[in-house]
Amino acid sequence: MESELERIRAASSEEAARRIARLYARRHKRDPDLVEVLGLARRLWRGGGAEKSAAIEMVVTLDRHLGAEHWSQFRQWIQGRVSKEHADEIAIQILGAIVTRDRTFVRVLRHWALSAKPAIRRAAVLGVFRRARQMGDVEAAISVCEPLMRDR
Repeated sequence: MESELERIRAASSEEAARRIARLYARRHKRDPDLVEVLGLARRLWRGGGAEKSAAIEMVVTLDRHLGAEHWSQFRQWIQGRVSKEHADEIAIQILGAIVTRDRTFVRVLRHWALSAKPAIRRAAVLGVFRRARQMGDVEAAISVCEPLMRDR
C-alpha cells in the first residue's frame, strides 16, 4: 500500500494519479471487504487536490461493492473542506451508487435537502440523480427536490 501511495503522490498530473488509483482498485476488486482500498483512499483524501481526485477515482472504480456501511465515510468527505468539483463527484458517483442500490438513503437525502448549508443541499440533489436516471425513480428525485422548490 505504501508504494501505491508514493506512486500516486509522485504522479505527473491529476489524470496520471487517477489512472494509477483506478488500476490499484481494479487489482483489489475481489477483496470482499475493501479494507485495503478504502484505507488507501482515506490516506489519499488527507492530501491535496490530485490526491483527493485519486481517492475518489479509486472508490468509484469499486462502487458496485459499496453499501450502507460506507455511507458515513463519504458523507464526511462531502461535509469537510472539499472543492465543489470533488463534492459533486462524490455525490453523483459514490453516494449515488449507494442510493441506487438502497432506496432507504433517499430519506437521508431528503433531510440533507433541508440543510442550511448550500453544499449539502446540492449533494442531496446530485445524490439522487443517478437513481432517477438509471432506474427511472422520478418519485425519489421529486421527494428530495421538493423542499428546495419551496425554498426561496
